Order: sequence, then C-alpha cells, then structure tokens
Amino acid sequence: MKVRSIKTLVVFTLICLLVLPTSTFAASTSLKLGLPNQKVEDITVNETIKGAFKEKLPIYFTLPSGVTFATLPEVEVVSGDLKIDSVINDFSSAGREYIKVTIKSESSTPSTISMRDIRLTISRKVPDGPLYLDLSGEAINQSGSLFDDVDKVISKISLGEVIDSPTDISVVFKVGSQLYNYNGVSKAMDVVPYVKDNRTFVPIRYLVSSLGVDDQDILFDNDKVTINKGSQSIVLTIGSNQMITNGTTVIMDIAPEYQNGRVMLPVRAVAEALQAQVNFIDDQVIITNTL
Repeated sequence: MKVRSIKTLVVFTLICLLVLPTSTFAASTSLKLGLPNQKVEDITVNETIKGAFKEKLPIYFTLPSGVTFATLPEVEVVSGDLKIDSVINDFSSAGREYIKVTIKSESSTPSTISMRDIRLTISRKVPDGPLYLDLSGEAINQSGSLFDDVDKVISKISLGEVIDSPTDISVVFKVGSQLYNYNGVSKAMDVVPYVKDNRTFVPIRYLVSSLGVDDQDILFDNDKVTINKGSQSIVLTIGSNQMITNGTTVIMDIAPEYQNGRVMLPVRAVAEALQAQVNFIDDQVIITNTL
C-alpha cells in the first residue's frame, strides 16, 4: 500500500506540471470604488516547468472592465533565465486594459516573473467583491498546446477585495500650475487653471474625474457636455451660463469656455453641483468631497 501511494503521488504531480505549467501569487488588498491610484501588492508568476512561456510570443495580464492601471507596472524576471523582450499596455476590443509581455527567449530552468508597483483606478461601476487579473496568451504552454489570444484565460490572479465605503477626498488646484494634489498625491495636467472675471477655471476632465466621475461618463456633443455621476446628470453648454442639473436649469455667473483646445469649467459652480465643497486660499482651490 505504501509503494502504491507513492506511485500515485508521482503520477498526480506530473499531471499537474503538464496541465498547470505556471503558478501565481498575489496578496489580498482592500480596494475602494471610485478612487484612483490604489496600490496593489506585487504579483509573481512562477513557471513550474522550463519553457512554460514560449519565445517571441506574448502573455497578457488583463484587468476587468471598469478598472485601469494608474501607471504602467514594472515587470521583470526575478529568478531563472527567461528573457523578456517588451512590456506595453493596451486595450482589448471589449475595452479592458491589459499588460502585454512578449517573451524574448524561453527558459532552460523554471523562472519567475514579478509585476511590481501596481496602482489601479477603480470605477464606481465595478461590483463589490473579489477583483481578479486574468492571465492569458500565446506564450503559455499548457498540455503541449498554445493559447492564442488575450481572451483565453489560463489563470485568475487575485488582486484584492473591492468594497463600497464612503471615502473622504481632498483635491487642490493651483492657478497657473499644471500640478494638482489628489489626497496627498501630486499629479500633472496638460493645461493650467486660470482666473477670469474673478472666477477660477479648471479643465473639465481633471475637475470631474477627481470628484468620482468616470471618463466614459463625460459625454461631448459639439458644444454640449453631459456629466453623469450616479443618479446625477449635469448638462453644460460652452458659452452659455445655463447649467441643467437633473432637469432643473441653474444660472451660473459665468459660462464654460474653450482654452487651448480644452473645455474649461468654472470650478465652484460645477463642483458644488456634484455635491463637493469648494474653498479658496490665495491662488489655491481646495475641493473636498465624499465618494
């Protein structure tokens, strides 16, 4: 009986190596809806057999819909002799962001790939619960065959648990500066806030995204802009001081306008319409809100 048990164990182990040529690890992290730049623990992907990743072919790490990388993670081989050719990010036809890692040369000894400095932006449309990164691609050798595209998932890597809990945010814009501060993190804009007729203007995307509005919920139709956030809907027209909030017309004291090809909004009127508080200290605009 003892000898038979050992033989059974050996056969089972060989099958696992053939069917699952890689293993993955990621620690669980608590993640919040509607917040950008959330840090996730490092991920490791281990080859359990040599050559599990095939040379000159890609592997993909794909996020679920509504989740994007705030910055490009660092991907490198931390053990073994596997070689990586390139690391890029892109979006699938379904609109899901992925990291594409192309293998330069396959390993002669089982190797380990590490993904570090993972920072995510999570839309409020993402459901509560576990969040997974899909591992897929042509470079993964499973049972002697290749998986040929980003949609054929080999493994799901746990990134953490998404929770919907109120989060206080603070955003600081400075007149004349491309840098702004989001909850203590410095970020850059491609156009600067300015003052006109004693009113401060801020570029639309940076203002409303910092207040929890997803990019896909900012809709442009010629000179009309619609901003959707949960049950709130705001409609603005460039050059008009009328703002429609959930069907009710509100008169602003100054109109949105174009500046250097960007839509600029009067910060107080729009931020307060999105239930935020606005304060001015010298040349700084301080916006506080709860998401």
